[in-house]
Amino acid sequence: ACSTLSAQTKTGATPLYLACQEGHLEVTQYLVQDCGADPHARAHDGMTPLRGHAKVLSWLLLHGGEITADGWGGTPLHDAAENGELEVGILVVNGADLSIRDQDGYTAADLAEYNGHGHCAQYLRTVENMVRWWRRWSVQGACQEHAGPCRCRPAA
Repeated sequence: ACSTLSAQTKTGATPLYLACQEGHLEVTQYLVQDCGADPHARAHDGMTPLRGHAKVLSWLLLHGGEITADGWGGTPLHDAAENGELEVGILVVNGADLSIRDQDGYTAADLAEYNGHGHCAQYLRTVENMVRWWRRWSVQGACQEHAGPCRCRPAA
């Protein structure tokens, strides 16, 4: 069965891509662990298997999957937010960049709001504000090198 691992549909989808798309965790595990399928492989549109189905997404992220943009500049976070899906939280916890804009200029939060998923948009904007606040505080406040006020650069 592993001999057809590199087979692709007309759109470039591989067996791993299709297994992930349909939420087949056991098939995904078999293809990656036993057959050596590449979780970074992309379809012709640039999409990776990291789309949809929380359990498959979580497993792939734990086994080397990376959150990257497709041919339109969208990430798995854009897709999940656009559909108001649970995967948004999984992607955020795994370091998805909330500020990335697709080729139309939309962030994941913008897509969530536009498609009627207000709670999802609010969650993403809250997390983005917290990250922005944390970065500002950590630069202006203490630095790890000095365990207190930073003396390695002039105060603003």
